[in-house]
Amino acid sequence: MKKAKPKWLMGYSDISTLLFPLTLLTGIVSVHGTNLMEMVPSQADDLTKNCLLRLSQEKGSSSTQQSSVFFQLKGPSFSNEFELGFKATEKTMWKTLDNKPCKMTGRVIGGCLDTVSALVGTSYGNLDNF
Repeated sequence: MKKAKPKWLMGYSDISTLLFPLTLLTGIVSVHGTNLMEMVPSQADDLTKNCLLRLSQEKGSSSTQQSSVFFQLKGPSFSNEFELGFKATEKTMWKTLDNKPCKMTGRVIGGCLDTVSALVGTSYGNLDNF
C-alpha cells in the first residue's frame, strides 16, 4: 500500500482500527471523520458539517482544525430523530488531566479510543517509530 497511488480513506468509529495503523505504517494521511448520521442538512456544527472539505485539498497543503465551540452531552436517537443536528449546549474546553486549560498544536492522529487503545504497544500502534 505504501507504494500505491494515495487515496483518501475516511471513516468513523471502528474503522480507526484500520486508519490508525495505515497512517503509522505508511505515512498515508487518513481522516477520522464524523458519523454519517450526523451529516444532515440541519447540522449547525461547522467542524461536522465541513468534514468532507478535507478530502478536496491539494497534495502538500495543510489545514487548521478548530474545536467546536460547544458540544452535546447526549445525542438524539437516530431511529426517531434522524434529521437533527447536534444539540450543542456545553462550552468546549480542552484541559489537562489536572484540570488546567491548555492549547495544543501539531499533527493530529486520531480515532476511536476504544479501538486505537488496543493497538498501542503493538507494531500497528507504535507512535515512537512514526
